[in-house]
Amino acid sequence: MTKVNPTGTGLVYSTYLGGSGGDGAPSGPTIAVDAAGSAYVTGATGSANFPTTAGAFQPSFAGPQNAFVTKLNPLGSGLMYSTYLGGSGGGGDQGLGIRVDTSGNAYVTGLTRSTNFPTMNAVQPTFGGGPSDAFVTKLNPLGTGLVYSTYLGGSADDLGSSIAVDTFPNPNAYVVGVTSSTDFPTTSGAFQTTYAGGSSDAFVAKITDVVVEPPPTEGKVTGGGSSDVAGGKGTFGFIVQRKETGGPVKGQLQYVNHASGDKVQSVAFDSLVITGNMATFGGACTINNVTPCTFRVDVTDNGEPGTTDSFVISVTPGSTEGGMLRSGNIQIHK
Repeated sequence: MTKVNPTGTGLVYSTYLGGSGGDGAPSGPTIAVDAAGSAYVTGATGSANFPTTAGAFQPSFAGPQNAFVTKLNPLGSGLMYSTYLGGSGGGGDQGLGIRVDTSGNAYVTGLTRSTNFPTMNAVQPTFGGGPSDAFVTKLNPLGTGLVYSTYLGGSADDLGSSIAVDTFPNPNAYVVGVTSSTDFPTTSGAFQTTYAGGSSDAFVAKITDVVVEPPPTEGKVTGGGSSDVAGGKGTFGFIVQRKETGGPVKGQLQYVNHASGDKVQSVAFDSLVITGNMATFGGACTINNVTPCTFRVDVTDNGEPGTTDSFVISVTPGSTEGGMLRSGNIQIHK
């Protein structure tokens, strides 16, 4: 992974990413960048020791080849998260396309030859057959879990080669790829619902993101510390709690981006959800005590030391910032 300066005269950073097996993909790994300058890359690895991070969705190799999804911090100096993504199919899995939305969710497509590829909230929960199926996966902003993951294919050979997302509050994913399946899933009224023949057809699919909100949670979450942002660091401190199910959420939050000088201060809280060692909360805020905004925070408490914890804040209007802590600690109390 290499970042070249704007004039092409030097490197901002350049790093290897891999283990002791084969890493990459036949068509080359693919990359996306968010507004904070963090780089997201997907590809394929045959390495059982590919670098993964604490709390990652799939920290262990399923072999013989898995896709991977890695988020590198804006300085190129560390991994904000890194995870395998795949099953144990004999031909392996490959990530071939990636995009990121304004909340920091990563959308990945590629091909899988695994009948046990990880699925969740799937349009197509089972392998369609043939040498491979396409897959479409949405990974949460911390890289700790799936929002959804689905097969996409028929009884012959299918792969997803590229992906895009729109700017709706719950973004839709648009996938393009290649299919040799006469029974590839199509929708009523689509432009071309039948296979045209020959060795393969292109396909275009739109996957709608339907979010089912989890129930409210009693509990308390506290934290403070710092994380990397583009050009410097961000610092935060917060306490948020709901004393009884159905009761109000109360607390306070302050976040400062020391590179830009922007300060986010909470005004009110409207949500708190705690699931295991992860919590999400949000509400209304101001930027620099002037501009009204809304915020959402996703945190992970991976125990001690606190530098294995994570803090990600999404501000509207604004961007998504944060990741693994440079210093500090997150604590989830239930």
